[in-house]
Amino acid sequence: MLDVRTLFVVMIATCLLLAASMAVAVGFRFRDGVGKWTVSLVLQSVMFVLFLSRGFWPDAVSVIVPNALLTLCMSLQAAAILEFYHRKLPLWWHVVPPLSIVFLFSFLMDNLSARVLVTGICFGGGMLACGLLLQRFHGNHDRPARMMLMAGYLLAALMLFVRAVAMGIDRSVLKDFVTPTTLQGITFLAAFAVILLTSVGFL
Repeated sequence: MLDVRTLFVVMIATCLLLAASMAVAVGFRFRDGVGKWTVSLVLQSVMFVLFLSRGFWPDAVSVIVPNALLTLCMSLQAAAILEFYHRKLPLWWHVVPPLSIVFLFSFLMDNLSARVLVTGICFGGGMLACGLLLQRFHGNHDRPARMMLMAGYLLAALMLFVRAVAMGIDRSVLKDFVTPTTLQGITFLAAFAVILLTSVGFL
C-alpha cells in the first residue's frame, strides 16, 4: 500500500522542481500567466508540507490553512490561463473562496466526513470549472496543450468526486488523512499525475 507521507514528500519536490524549471524555461520573464502558475506551484509545495506535518501543528494550521491554499492555487491557475489568453480574473476570486473555506472548515474540524464531502464538491467543482474554462478558447496551435490541461483538471475533479462518494458510502475507506488506505493512495497518486499534466500542459 502506498505511504501517504512519502507521496507528500514526492509532490513537494515535484512542485518545487516544476516551479524552478518553468522559471528557467521562460528565462525568468514571468508574463503570459507563467508568474501566477509558478506561484501556484510554490504554494502547493507549502500546502503539502502542512499536510505532511499534520499532527505536529494545531489542526487550524494543518487542516484549514492548506485547504485555503488549495483554493488559492486553483484561482491562480485559472488567472494564469486567462492571462495567457489576454484576459483577467477579478481579484475577489483570490480572496472570497479561500476565506469561505477558512470559515466553513472552522466549523467542520471534528467532522472528517463532512470535510471530505465539502472538498469533493468545492474543489472537485473548482477543478471541473478550470477544465471547462479551457473550452472557451479555440486554436489549432495550442489544442494539444489545452487537451492535456483539460485531462489533468478532469482527472482531479473525478478523483475528488469519487473520494467524496466513497466516504459517504463507507467511512472506513478513510480512517484519517495520513493513514495509508487504498483510497488515499489512489487519491494522492492521481494528484501527483494532475500536477504533472497541468503544469507541463500549461508550459
